[in-house]
Amino acid sequence: MSLLPPLHVQGKGCEPFLVKYLLFEKIIVVYHMKYYVYVIRLDDAVLKSHKFRRLNPDVNTRLPCFYVGQSCHPPETRFWQHKQGYKGNRFVKEFGLGLCPSFYERLNPVKTRKEAEHIEGKLTESLRRKGHGVWSN
Repeated sequence: MSLLPPLHVQGKGCEPFLVKYLLFEKIIVVYHMKYYVYVIRLDDAVLKSHKFRRLNPDVNTRLPCFYVGQSCHPPETRFWQHKQGYKGNRFVKEFGLGLCPSFYERLNPVKTRKEAEHIEGKLTESLRRKGHGVWSN
């Protein structure tokens, strides 16, 4: 069994989507890539950043701060990537404390990137309305 590189597929009337496939005894198995949303708790020291405060003018400093993201990688992998600096957000690299699965477990996995981006935005808005400081791309 060999793992082949990702393949871009264009369906009739559909947006291109990314799939991975396996070659197993001359049979190709195609499966759709899953996406995940995740929430990372940030240290309160992030509030010292003018850039973070500017994006969160109504933050309640007594509430925790978060980073909300989406990826094709599981949340644990993506958190590790952020901390290592691989396609990472500087606030997560410097201030990331850990994942907060209670915010996203029920939402994952997500079928499309567009849907994951939509959920990321809604989750960000919801946390900000409650007074949390939130960074999201």
